[in-house]
Formats: sequence, structure tokens, C-alpha cells
Amino acid sequence: MQSVASAGNTSNTPSMQPSTQPATRPTSTAVATSAGPARPARDGDVDGDGRPDQVTLSAGGALAVHYSGGGSDVVNLGPGIAGDQKLLGTADADGDGHAEVFVRMIMGASAQIDTVLRYVDGHLRQLTMDGEQAHLSYGASVRNQFTWACQPPTAAIVQASSTSNDNDQSFQGEVRRYRFAGSTMVLISRQAFSIRANAPIPGMRAVPGCGSLVLAP
Repeated sequence: MQSVASAGNTSNTPSMQPSTQPATRPTSTAVATSAGPARPARDGDVDGDGRPDQVTLSAGGALAVHYSGGGSDVVNLGPGIAGDQKLLGTADADGDGHAEVFVRMIMGASAQIDTVLRYVDGHLRQLTMDGEQAHLSYGASVRNQFTWACQPPTAAIVQASSTSNDNDQSFQGEVRRYRFAGSTMVLISRQAFSIRANAPIPGMRAVPGCGSLVLAP
């Protein structure tokens, strides 16, 4: 079991459709809504009460949060592939005073698929985007590149994907920016780009990940 008590569609995007179940009802109320103070949360503070919460991921794909003020939530992400699922950590992606939870769901040969969960109306919930479970791609192959990052206040999540058609000399792709609305990631803008190999992607922060949560190369 992995644990952290205080941790930091384009056509090329791999798909991910894990099975989920509603979060269980906490035994006591921590915070009634997802609305939080106008300050970023500490890493690990999922419910926004100023104290870190205990977050664990079981081998069977059960993501559990035990709140510091009492009560808990469990979200079933599904068993996935043995060894692929990993609790990446927690960080406040949009600066609303609640830390989001990030989990690696799939680890491929050249790219990984991550998902994100958010505290909404007193419960931890897995977010959706583009009509399916939220999926954030990171990594690269000979022809494709994927990356994502948090970029408040302009966007909660920014994701880029690109493809090379000339032996890795240049890449053409798109940057998509999302905001949070309840348990949904809402697309707010799309920006096409064309860059030379190894050049920075316009509109993307240099370090992928979210806050102190930095994605490994």
C-alpha cells in the first residue's frame, strides 16, 4: 500500500476508462462544500481545514482519505494493471484551498496516464473530462509527446500533446486548458502549436506536474 500524509482529446492521447464507485459518506463532516478560502491549500490538505489528511491507495485500486478532523472517503479506481497504479501525491491545482489527489493509472512503455480527484460537496470524487474519466498523459515516444501541469490562476490543468511527421525534427500539437467545475474538468481554451524538437511548448510551464508534485522523466 502506498501512502502520503502530506505530499506536495487529442487523437494522440491514450484513453483510460477505469471503473469507479461513489465516495463513501464520511462518519463526520469535515468541510461541507468544495468552496474554500482564497489561498492555496497545504499539500495533503484535501478537505481544506488547514491540516494534512491521510491518503492511501490499495493494491486493488481503492483510494482512501482519512480526514484529520474525522471521517473518511473511499473511491474505487479499479484494480488496473499490477504495478501500474501509483499515488503521485496531492497539491492544490486551482488555488481554492483544497488539495487535489493525483494517481498514476497506467504506465506504458513510453507514457503514463494519470487521473485526478477533487473534494466536492464534502466528498472526494474522481473528475471527468470530455465525457469520460479524467486522464492526463505524460511521456514521449519516437513520434509523440505528452505533458501536463497545473497553472493557476489561468487554468487548473494544462495538457499538451504533439506528433512529429519528419523524423523528430519538429512537432505539431495542441495545448488544452481546463478549469474545475464541481467534479468536471471544463475545457476553456485550445491553442495549436508547431515547434522544433526539444523547444519549449508555448503556454506550458517548464516543469510538468503540480506544485511540489513533479512528474519523473
